Amino acid sequence: MPLAWAMAALVVGAVGSLIFSTLTYSLRDLSRARLADYLERHGRADLLENVIQRLSDLIFVTAVCRLLANTLVVLASVWICQQTLSGMLLRDSMIFLLAAVVTLIFSVALPHAITHYAGNAVVGSTARFLLALRVAMMPLLWVMHASDAFVRSVAGANVAPEPEQRSTTNG
Repeated sequence: MPLAWAMAALVVGAVGSLIFSTLTYSLRDLSRARLADYLERHGRADLLENVIQRLSDLIFVTAVCRLLANTLVVLASVWICQQTLSGMLLRDSMIFLLAAVVTLIFSVALPHAITHYAGNAVVGSTARFLLALRVAMMPLLWVMHASDAFVRSVAGANVAPEPEQRSTTNG
């Protein structure tokens, strides 16, 4: 692969990782009230229940996309280092370093900061895209649902969500 294409693949992987990591983190840290407020202000209040009801599916599909983007980062790191470095130890060390640094920045640090300050707005502004992505990746959702059923069975957990615990004080 030409070096320019490998660099382009690294950029695409990093941007994809940034987008899908931010979406995954934002969905995991979602505030229903803040999302409702955002969607109402932007004339998309009708999307709230769809997003909330399909939250675990949306987290899963964005995590799968994040995985694919991070895999592209690793592959691009290999392609770049194979073309620019000789010596197996140096090349392999640089592959690891390049992939680790790009992934740290674009899959962890930046998405964490964006989620902290604008997570609900990110979910609100991409709600239609997220719901369409869920439909497009529907065949993969069986993996999540089958895994969930298997773990629930092995753990002996209830299918119904547990009621919220109330704190009681004696006094």
